Amino acid sequence: MALFTFMLEYGGGTFLGQSEGARPKDALLRWMRELPVEISLVTDITSTEFEEGFKASKAEAIDDVKNVWCFSGKIKGQLALVHVIRTEA
Repeated sequence: MALFTFMLEYGGGTFLGQSEGARPKDALLRWMRELPVEISLVTDITSTEFEEGFKASKAEAIDDVKNVWCFSGKIKGQLALVHVIRTEA
């Protein structure tokens, strides 16, 4: 499994986290299920709402940049963006 770093933009805040997975989406879902307390406290969302917001989202590779993807979704009607970077441990 690889380590991935996440940069979430949602509700006027920027949140960082890390998780492991075989693919970017696997790691993202794992991180969402373990929703960091600071995200929950600041945004008032649950891990279920977080995961549902990205359920249909697919990883979009960022052009001309290696090992970086973007996911977009909607949580409580607001746009949420997550940039995912494959990270060396």
